[in-house]
Amino acid sequence: RRDAAVIVADIAAEPEILLPLQTPSDVRCAIAVPIPSADGPSGVLSCGATRPRAFGDDDLVVVQTLVNALGSSLGRIRHEARLEEAARTDALTGLPNRAVFGQAVEQAIVAADGTGDRVAIALLDLDNFKEVNDAYGHERGDALLQLVAKRLTASLPAGAVVARLGGDEFGIVLVKPDQDLAVVALEHVRAGVLENATVDGQEIGVEASVGVSFWPADADDRESLLLYAEQALHEAKRTGRGIVR
Repeated sequence: RRDAAVIVADIAAEPEILLPLQTPSDVRCAIAVPIPSADGPSGVLSCGATRPRAFGDDDLVVVQTLVNALGSSLGRIRHEARLEEAARTDALTGLPNRAVFGQAVEQAIVAADGTGDRVAIALLDLDNFKEVNDAYGHERGDALLQLVAKRLTASLPAGAVVARLGGDEFGIVLVKPDQDLAVVALEHVRAGVLENATVDGQEIGVEASVGVSFWPADADDRESLLLYAEQALHEAKRTGRGIVR
């Protein structure tokens, strides 16, 4: 059984037993104990000896004790990793969350300050998203957000960071952008992420607005840069929606 501990008293006498590929050819006796986890065995701890019948039940108890401790430790490590990932990830879209976005902005500014490059921050917000939820239901609204997340990730250049900031707002960090080309590129992104947006066979007509700020032209620190982008986004929505400002 895959989930049961076993002693192979004499490997030569039990050729049907499958041992790890790394097992030395002179091993004649072995103990194999599955490493437990919440999702079933995650591996096997095995011990070998060069003479037959070298291991007994007492040896199996020792190895089992070690394996239980190992399984417990690995379980804690996996649990902590899942908690850390959950703290950094938006549950709906799988994108980085607002906290990670803020860190990415800060890191991009620090890196650019040393190289003389620019940093662009863009905030993309779906227009009248509440009406989408009201008309099509929250499940389709969530599916639309997931679609936008996938399209944003696919449409931006390598090195860009895309995050969901909450609700229907997404954040983008672009490193080393040309200012004029970045605005043009973001307009293509804005239009493309919602083109023929279909969820469950239903085409959903919705627009998006984008606010952009550039470091160091518009601000020289993270908070001011984000504030400038937020103001640009509000202006884009105020003056017509469905545009990059």
